[in-house]
Amino acid sequence: MSGDGGAGYGWGVLGRWAAWGGGLDIGGEAVRFARQHYALRNLSFVRASCAQLPFAAESFELVVAFEVIEHLQDWQEFLSEARRVQMSSGTLTRPAS
Repeated sequence: MSGDGGAGYGWGVLGRWAAWGGGLDIGGEAVRFARQHYALRNLSFVRASCAQLPFAAESFELVVAFEVIEHLQDWQEFLSEARRVQMSSGTLTRPAS
């Protein structure tokens, strides 16, 4: 399972390989865009804050932040939350563009 902070273009790539993926964004327009443009049965997008991820602890094998950390005022809180929802054997990544 993969989780993406920021419901964006990352799912255009990851959605083809993930068994299940979840993306979120604080902006409703971004979530609507993602639902329309990355509509796959294995993907789900929700409106939520990166500082309070609406997922249980250790929910994801992979946590990805495409073009999101640099836009957050409280990026430390996001990293803390990402660590919480990441499985102990999982990976957190911020791919360079």
